[in-house]
Amino acid sequence: MHVDEHKAWMQAAASPDSCTNVALHPSCRSVAVSAELVPLLLFSTNDYLGLSAHPAVKAAAAEAAAQVGCGPRSSALVAGFTSEHRQLELELSVLKGTQDALLFPTGYAANVAVVAVLASVSSARGAPAAEPGQQQQQQQQQQQVVVLSDELNHASIIDGARL
Repeated sequence: MHVDEHKAWMQAAASPDSCTNVALHPSCRSVAVSAELVPLLLFSTNDYLGLSAHPAVKAAAAEAAAQVGCGPRSSALVAGFTSEHRQLELELSVLKGTQDALLFPTGYAANVAVVAVLASVSSARGAPAAEPGQQQQQQQQQQQVVVLSDELNHASIIDGARL
């Protein structure tokens, strides 16, 4: 959708003649909300850029559906990790120029894992492997990690810090 078309739609959605404050975007994927006739984009739709209606995205989705099928499969956590998940990880690592990439099933899982690992890695960094009797002594010698967290952080960040 062209920017001017989007602006025209937003103005129409915010008009006094509109019977509702919430109107569906023409792509039927994103939502705009007007509050006191000030148009706002609702970013929680995950389609605030309207990319789900972009011809290249639709073509890629159609090609993927033709190759591997489509339907209510679910996340890798629920339905299992597939070769497509691994392919996405590999392509993301190439895109970002990293050794590898890791997909998480949810944003919550990503935040909990990453914050917990960052805190534990920094405290265990450089510690050599210990004999069973030396583990307790080494644990006492490890650096203590302090995580400063704002009370308004998402619960997943707080939970990760507590781990």
